[in-house]
Amino acid sequence: MHLELHSVQRRMRPGLRERAHEKPRKIRFTLLRQAALFAALLAALPTLAGAAVVVPRAATVPDAPSSVLTSIGNGSITVTWTAPASDGGSPITSYTAAVLPSAKSCTTSTLSCTITGLSNGTIYTVNVVAKNAVGTSAGANPLIGTGASAVYATTLLSTGLNYPQCAQVDTNGNLLVADFYNSRILAFTGPGAPLEAWGPYGPGCVVSDAAGNLFANDYDGNLKELTVAGTEVTLLTGIVPGSAALTIDASGTIYVGGVGPNHADVVKLTPSGSTFTQSIVGSGFNDPNGLALDDQGNLYVGDGGAVDPTGVAAADAFIYKVAPDGTQKKIYDLGAAAGGGASQLAVDPSGNLWITDPGIDRLVEIAPDGTVSTTTLGSLLGAVSGIAFDGDGTMFLVDSFQSNGDVANYGAIYQLTVATPHSTAPDAPTAVTGVHGNGKVTLTWTAPANNGSALTNYLVTPSLGGNALTALSVAAPATGTTVTGLQNGSTYTFTVSAVNANGQGPASQASAPVVPSTVPDAPTSVTATKANASAVVAWTAPNNGGASITSYVITPYLGAQAQSPQVVGPNVASATVTGLTNGSTYTFTVSAVNMNGTSTASSASNAIVPSAVPGTPSNVVATKGNGQVTLTWTAPANNGSALTNYLVTPSLGGNALTALSVAAPATGTTVTGLQNGSTYT
Repeated sequence: MHLELHSVQRRMRPGLRERAHEKPRKIRFTLLRQAALFAALLAALPTLAGAAVVVPRAATVPDAPSSVLTSIGNGSITVTWTAPASDGGSPITSYTAAVLPSAKSCTTSTLSCTITGLSNGTIYTVNVVAKNAVGTSAGANPLIGTGASAVYATTLLSTGLNYPQCAQVDTNGNLLVADFYNSRILAFTGPGAPLEAWGPYGPGCVVSDAAGNLFANDYDGNLKELTVAGTEVTLLTGIVPGSAALTIDASGTIYVGGVGPNHADVVKLTPSGSTFTQSIVGSGFNDPNGLALDDQGNLYVGDGGAVDPTGVAAADAFIYKVAPDGTQKKIYDLGAAAGGGASQLAVDPSGNLWITDPGIDRLVEIAPDGTVSTTTLGSLLGAVSGIAFDGDGTMFLVDSFQSNGDVANYGAIYQLTVATPHSTAPDAPTAVTGVHGNGKVTLTWTAPANNGSALTNYLVTPSLGGNALTALSVAAPATGTTVTGLQNGSTYTFTVSAVNANGQGPASQASAPVVPSTVPDAPTSVTATKANASAVVAWTAPNNGGASITSYVITPYLGAQAQSPQVVGPNVASATVTGLTNGSTYTFTVSAVNMNGTSTASSASNAIVPSAVPGTPSNVVATKGNGQVTLTWTAPANNGSALTNYLVTPSLGGNALTALSVAAPATGTTVTGLQNGSTYT
């Protein structure tokens, strides 16, 4: 907000309250209410003559609850309220908040409940009643009563003011409020307490131009300016003291009511350099006390009534439209001006003209096509004297009579947003489950509640080592996808969030850890070493494909024919294959196995022929000769390998002599050099 803030001494001049009979018509009704309240209190005092007599009073239904506020949710409205001023002499047993047009309600013994099961996008009105043993109270509305067109999400911005009179929203979206009896201008620039921006004497209304200069009608009948440099300038005199008839257009042209003879004119001050040019834009009014402009440059004037400017005597208050060409036309009759008729006017972003009528607690809305809606104000408000809108259509109401129990300070500011139950972001998906694959994980999940708006997509987020990776968008209504490009052997978790027109909902709980993997690669460097009816096969372990190897499969081949495989454990790099036939030629392949299956077979090993040492020759026959012996024998089984030779060993007297080698395939030989007469075996 472009405001120059200054140290302000609140100037409650001695004559301000004493001159209450001179203040604008819109203040007058508050004093009348105070007088009526005081009279009622006096009437209630017991007589001082004689002894006091206590007469039991029959219990009645409770008073209506008050200060009803609403908060809009997804298919729901939460309602809060203040307990009635009187329980009617019988304890309150319950409260019921109900909505129309619906049979939905909530009942509670507390001061808040939520009405659920409502249709998003439907306009409802709210009514709250209190019950005791006698019966049910009158209803209380959050703001809107008879003629209600919508439920409002209502926020109390501030209390503790002293007869605030009007409000304006500046070009920066800040709310400016004229706090009459506190002689100050308040600026609501965000959450929290407002700023005190200026201290003109008894301000009736305030506006701001695009540069941040402030303009206010004060109770001395002056239009004053507070420049951004902090200079206070009097622009106009002789207007109705504390008038709320003040507005400004986008170019900085100021419109002021209650000027001239009998305060019957509306003038405009057109900026021209550092000065203003004054001209009359409307005349002949009785008490112009509210002004507003629309986007077409039409000026609307709320006149206090008593005399029709056409000369017809009347007790009514009127709304006039002054076109840019100066044509002045009465467009609405407010009726009997109880309490002063129109107090402040405002045009909302849709071009609807709103009029506050604090004397009879109502708002009047005139649509661009001339349709009129009259809204009776509910128990939340005492007397609405000011109204303003921001560019989003948020309504601000100035209640000059709301005390909230503080009898020394009257006034409250409310922010109201026209609202209906509406959709929200989705809930979190559930049951997220992943199934591993080769460099990928296939996910499935259960769709969440869409909270009133169709799901558009899901965001799937992988996490590796606690770090979130790039999310993958999956179009609804699918409830599953395959996440690719993952690293086999690494551990991933996954979360899924749903998206609708309101945005992204919360993430699901993380899936159980998933490790992408595939079958192992084939073992390498397979070799075979022959043995007796067996072979020792060795290999180099392969890449496990991301999952531990659980076993190896060794397959012997006899020629091209695969023989029965042999399975060995995972933590070995060689094994003995048995059951082979000596003398046959074998090769071997090895495959690795993990949770995903069996790898391809390795390349074939070298060829081997299993074998063993030969059997024992039989039928050994010896024939003696001169110093020699001729031997013959039967050849034994070669056990898989051709015989190369025989070793013939003579023994004399039990002692083995030098062996004689005889080349196979001979099966006989003559051993010479023996001693005649000696016995040999």
